[in-house]
Amino acid sequence: MTPSIDRRQTRPAFWLQLDANEAFLIGLIDDITLKEMVLRLRTDKSVSIGRSALDVWLRKRGC
Repeated sequence: MTPSIDRRQTRPAFWLQLDANEAFLIGLIDDITLKEMVLRLRTDKSVSIGRSALDVWLRKRGC
């Protein structure tokens, strides 16, 4: 018998950090590029993530 897997457990761990900073990220969308968003996340929120991962996260939210 295979144990049931909660969908939240299958999400990449960094998504939890992005979820926690969603309002910050959404506020940046109109002002800066994706590369600049990655740098701001690192310097302002101590979250290290690549551009492509951030792009996927934003697209899943319709941004």
